[in-house]
Amino acid sequence: MAGPSSPLKTIPGPISSLYTDPPLKIDLLSGRRTLYIHELHKNYGSVVRISPTEVSISDPTACHTIHRAGSGFLKSDWCSRFVNHDVPGIFEMSDAKQHAARRKLLARAFTKTELRSKWEDMIREKTELAMGKIEKGANVMFSNGGHFWPQIWSAI
Repeated sequence: MAGPSSPLKTIPGPISSLYTDPPLKIDLLSGRRTLYIHELHKNYGSVVRISPTEVSISDPTACHTIHRAGSGFLKSDWCSRFVNHDVPGIFEMSDAKQHAARRKLLARAFTKTELRSKWEDMIREKTELAMGKIEKGANVMFSNGGHFWPQIWSAI
């Protein structure tokens, strides 16, 4: 539903966003979508209608309320854009019972104890590797005019 009969009509946003979304699409294609939405938030507040079917929320409390388990809010079709296999991953699941069962199955793997025992050493190793390369690059910086960052980030 678009226009005056839209359920989103009371949410602040540009009038054009009630009917169409080309400004949003143009900014998406030009890599400026987040900047466009940020400007809308500066003009209209923390809850903004960005298209006939989309709302953007920048309030952390509201985001937590919406995205927490058991909130009652369903995921939009946007999440299914990432599915390239027959069985959806936990991110793409919109069925609350399926999602809860999968979350329960994976819960132990994401405890602080489990993450530390399986990943802490590897993360420390990669961090030390990155810091070593940055330090090495910083020593070279003065000899080549400071153009070492692209090489550092590509090496990490």
